[in-house]
Amino acid sequence: GHLHDLCQTVYNSTYMTPWLSHYGSVVGQNYTGNVNYIEARRTSILSQLPATVPFAITTNGGANFTVNAASTTLAGNGWINAREIRRSDTNAALDLTWTTDTAWTGVVGLNFGANPITLIAYDGSGAQVGMASITITSTLTVPNPHDHLRITEIHYNPAAPAGGEVAASTDKDDFEFIELRNCHPTQTLDISLCKFTSGVDFTFPSTTTLAPGEYIHVARHLAAFNARYGAGPRRVGPYGPADSLSNGGETITLVDATGAEIQSLTYNDSWYPQTDGAGYALIVIAPTLPLDRTVSSSFRASTTIGGNPNNSDAATFTGTPTDDLDGDGLSAFLEHALGTSDGIANTSGLTATRQPDGTLTLTFTSRLNADDVALSVEAATSLNAFAPATPTVLSAIQSGTTLTQTWRVLPPNGAAQFFVRLKATAR
Repeated sequence: GHLHDLCQTVYNSTYMTPWLSHYGSVVGQNYTGNVNYIEARRTSILSQLPATVPFAITTNGGANFTVNAASTTLAGNGWINAREIRRSDTNAALDLTWTTDTAWTGVVGLNFGANPITLIAYDGSGAQVGMASITITSTLTVPNPHDHLRITEIHYNPAAPAGGEVAASTDKDDFEFIELRNCHPTQTLDISLCKFTSGVDFTFPSTTTLAPGEYIHVARHLAAFNARYGAGPRRVGPYGPADSLSNGGETITLVDATGAEIQSLTYNDSWYPQTDGAGYALIVIAPTLPLDRTVSSSFRASTTIGGNPNNSDAATFTGTPTDDLDGDGLSAFLEHALGTSDGIANTSGLTATRQPDGTLTLTFTSRLNADDVALSVEAATSLNAFAPATPTVLSAIQSGTTLTQTWRVLPPNGAAQFFVRLKATAR
C-alpha cells in the first residue's frame, strides 16, 4: 500500500520532471533523462501489486443483521490503497486488523435499536477510495454511556511522591488520574470501547461495566495509583508513560464505542492554584448538569490533598430552602451556601468596602463543596432594579471546606452610589 501511494503521489514523471529540471539547472547538468528510468521502475512496481479488490463489508454476506450486544466485529475486503476506514456518522476511525493483504476486521460500537452504518475507506492522501453500508440492530437494552457516563475528577498535577510512594515511582506525573462515574441510579452501564480522544489516549477494554453510581479511575501509572490510594478505588490503565495530562491545561474528550462524543471539557491551571502541583485535584461540579465545561465556575478544587477518588466530597442541601430555624434572617439554603448552620444564629459574614476608584470589594466565606449552589453578585442603583454584575475575583483562599473570597464589583453605569447583593441559586 505504501509503494502504491508513492507511485501515485511522488514517484512518477509528472511530479519528478519539474524537480529534475530544477536541480539540473542548479548544477548545470541534464537530469531529465532519469524520467524514463523512474517510469520504468514505477511500472514494474505497479505490475507486482495484487489485483484490485472492491471495498465491501462481508459479514453476513453484506446483509443487515441483528445482535444482542453493544458492539460487534465487522469483516470486509479492501485493496491495499485503503489506509484508514471511518464511520460516516461519527467520523471515528476503526481499529483495524488486516487478516490478509485485502481482508480486514474491526469492532463497531452499537446503540440499542437499528444502527445504519456507512464505512468510508481513505487512502494515504485522505482521498475516498471506497464506501459500504450495513444496518446492524442491537437488541441489548442497556443505558447509553452518552447519557450517564461522566468525568467527575481530574488530578492533572499531583503532589510529589513521599514515603513508600517513591518505591512505585519518583515521577509525580505518574500519580495522575481521571475519575469517571456511572451516574445512573439503578442500572449498570457498559462502557466497553469508550475512549479518550484528546487529553490522554486510552480505550476501555471490552466487557467493562460500571454498577449504578460506581466510579472508575483511569490512571497514568497503576503501581503509583495503588501506592497512593490503596486497593479500594477501581482503576484501569495505564495511559503513560508516553502520555500525560498537561500541567497548564487542555481539553479532555471522551467518546463512546460508536465514536460519538460523550463529554468534552477544558481546564486551565490558572483557575485554582492549589490544583496545580499543591496536591489538590480538580473537581467537576455537578457532572450531570449541562454546564459550560470550559469556564472555571464549572470546576473547583477538592477539599483534601490527593483528591477524593471513589467518592464525592460534595455537600448537598437537605431540608426546606426558605426555612430560618435560628431566626437570624438567613434562609437555610443561604446558610448551606455560606457554610453556616441554620440551627445557630449567624451573620452573613459579608463585608463590603468602597474603594477610592469607586469600585466595591466584597469579602465573604462560602462552603467550597456546595456544588448544588451557584453564587453570583447583583448590582443596582435602586433596591428594586438589581441586575447581574460581572465581578473580578481578587483572591480565593481555601481552608478545608471553607472558601474565603474577595470580589471587586464595578458601579453600574459609573453610578456614584449603588447597591450590591450576593445571590445563592440552586443548580
